[in-house]
Amino acid sequence: MALVGLHDVIRNTGSIRMQRSFKILSALFLCFWLPALFSLPDAVHFEKSFATWLGILRFYLAGIFILSRLGTPESIRAIVGGIAFIALFWAVDNIFQAVTGFDFFGRPPVKGRIPGIFGDSPRSGWMLIPIAFVSALYFWQQFRRPLALVFTVVVFIAIILSGDRGAIIAVFWAVSALALFGFILGHRVRLKNLLIGIGVVAVACVSAFQVPQVAERFEKTTAVLEGGGYEAWDKATSRRLTLWSTAVKIVADNPTNGVGVRGFRYAYPDYAPDGDRYVDGGVGAYHAHQIVIELLADTGILGLVGYIIALGIFVWLAREATERKNLLALGYLASVVGVLMPLNSHLSFYSSYWAQACWFLFAATIAAVFYEKRDVERAGV
Repeated sequence: MALVGLHDVIRNTGSIRMQRSFKILSALFLCFWLPALFSLPDAVHFEKSFATWLGILRFYLAGIFILSRLGTPESIRAIVGGIAFIALFWAVDNIFQAVTGFDFFGRPPVKGRIPGIFGDSPRSGWMLIPIAFVSALYFWQQFRRPLALVFTVVVFIAIILSGDRGAIIAVFWAVSALALFGFILGHRVRLKNLLIGIGVVAVACVSAFQVPQVAERFEKTTAVLEGGGYEAWDKATSRRLTLWSTAVKIVADNPTNGVGVRGFRYAYPDYAPDGDRYVDGGVGAYHAHQIVIELLADTGILGLVGYIIALGIFVWLAREATERKNLLALGYLASVVGVLMPLNSHLSFYSSYWAQACWFLFAATIAAVFYEKRDVERAGV
């Protein structure tokens, strides 16, 4: 995709640069790429930071591929249809693993999690977030509503089964965004449908909590409610408080441009307290597990400014999508809210596999927002 995108930029520079969607993608990309560039002079591990910064370009070029080659209504619907069935496959695989003890490929759960298709990486919950909500709206548009409801319940159960609390919180923020979009569009939820939805969620949660891995993580999280101070909260959050307090020290010592993207683990031991569980073999925690803290630590205040501008771009895109009543775009934007909402813990934004998911989501969102306008322009209206 990146190579074809590069080809399109070289061969069709004029026409591509005239597209509004290209300008939006470029502005969004610069919000994260420029802070990564400015972090290089003070990077604690220059080679790692430089390779990461350079590698980010492939996501931009792949985004251009999406806009230039897949920016038609037919292509966008085909992509959403494809990822909807991928999301369903992943979700069913998660449930199958929880029920039988093995996924479709014979692999058992790992690290107290239900990773499903992702094998040794317990990230199935988070990886469903970028594609779940646009997929649900796709099923809602293309099939009978009971089928859309079944799809939504299956994916929701799979995310709970994953045991990833950050992904579960992301679902809350994304659903809240969808509710806001619906309110803006004038849709009102009937009391009967609301009660049905609450009942379905309750049944799904109760069913998921019967799985030992889920019950164990839930008990670990709720144990703090029984009383306790810093230590209890730290344990309930999988030692996130220890991680974040150390990260704050890194930010305070490197406020302007940070320690370099992906340099957090190399800077961490110098700021960690004695006996820190994250320090092992001269390196520390891989990342800050919180997007704002990660951006501040890796790219400093410049990264935070880029993040805020990026949020502003997505707010503008949401306004455009609601004005056009573009449901697929709003589905993508709900996922964007789940991915970027600061009131949560997160995967590393600059890690290879999560960055791929995020930048696909960003490019697909922009394409979905603008495809209706492009149809009008082609028709000469």
